[in-house]
Amino acid sequence: MRYSQAWQTGQFPVRLIPELGYKYGYPVFNFVYPLPYLVSSLFVFLGLDFGTSAKLWLAASTVLSVYLMYLALSAGALSLFKLICHWSTRDHF
Repeated sequence: MRYSQAWQTGQFPVRLIPELGYKYGYPVFNFVYPLPYLVSSLFVFLGLDFGTSAKLWLAASTVLSVYLMYLALSAGALSLFKLICHWSTRDHF
């Protein structure tokens, strides 16, 4: 909510929340990853409310991560994972 409000005021990249820090602003977004806030703000600009945009972003990121994990494991990363597990469980002494 604060990210999209700060974005509407012209901050890009958004760094400060102007309402915090006794109205001087506080750099909250310097310390967190901006991608979830950015995508949720895009949904808000499309006309959705904040709750729906957060739920939509959560669902989209879950589906995307499952799909990308499937692609990674089907492309041969599973054999690399097996090799790492085998190497890490062997007795090296």
